Amino acid sequence: SVFSFFLQEFDPAGIIGDSGLVSPEAGALAGSKITNLLDGLLATSKFGLTNCRGGIVAYYSYNGCPAWEGDFTRAEGYLEYVPPDLTTVDSIIDDLSLLLTAGRLGAPNRAIIKSVVLEAHQYGSTEKALRIAQQLIAMTPEYHTNALQRKDVVKRE
Repeated sequence: SVFSFFLQEFDPAGIIGDSGLVSPEAGALAGSKITNLLDGLLATSKFGLTNCRGGIVAYYSYNGCPAWEGDFTRAEGYLEYVPPDLTTVDSIIDDLSLLLTAGRLGAPNRAIIKSVVLEAHQYGSTEKALRIAQQLIAMTPEYHTNALQRKDVVKRE
């Protein structure tokens, strides 16, 4: 490939490789890398850019670690975006879906996210509801891909 150094013929273990398909990018994946990415995404939403609690900043921060979730005073940076309408959970999820998934967040994942975010929003913590929505959307396939997703309810053989 012109743009990467992946082996074009790499076929991963499992049903992808068994079906005769190749996945060059999968050669660079490892469980620990995926876990570190997800930890970093969660920590960035909770604590900002820091190396504490799984953060993604590569160097040691002399500011110390945040004292609680939502404490950005010791972070090198943080996610400052706030949707224009925080009055309903649907408006929060709609706005973040557009921003983070180009509006591709599917109905099944939207329903799961809404059920979790609704509790924090109902108890008056819109900032926490926003952080939870960011974290959950960042865990979806729609966030990590650029194609439409669908969930099959039929079990594979």
